[in-house]
Amino acid sequence: MVVAELLEHGAPLPLILLCLLAGFNPRLSHTQDYDYLEVFAGAGQVSEKLRQDGLTGAGLEILSNPMLFDLTSDVGYALAVNAVLRLRPRGFMVVALCCDSFTIM
Repeated sequence: MVVAELLEHGAPLPLILLCLLAGFNPRLSHTQDYDYLEVFAGAGQVSEKLRQDGLTGAGLEILSNPMLFDLTSDVGYALAVNAVLRLRPRGFMVVALCCDSFTIM
C-alpha cells in the first residue's frame, strides 16, 4: 500500500494526505496503467518514442495546458501526484529539466 510505504520512508504528512485524497477522488483514475511518466515533457519527444515502443504513459507539460499542469498550483500538483500513483510496478518517471539551463556552460 502506498501510504505504508510513504510512512516507512518518512514522507511528509501533507504528501501522505494528498495521496489518500487522490485515492478517494472518484473523478481520478486509480488504475496502475502507466509504464512511464514524463514530467516537464516539452515537445513530448520522449513520450512519442516510448509510445512507438508500445509503452503507455503520459507527459506533463505546462505549455500543453497551463491550468492543469502547473505544478506550483494545487490542481497541477495533485494531478502530478495522481499520475505518479498510476505508474505500474517497475514503471519509470522521466523528469526533463529545462535545456536552457545547460546552454551557458
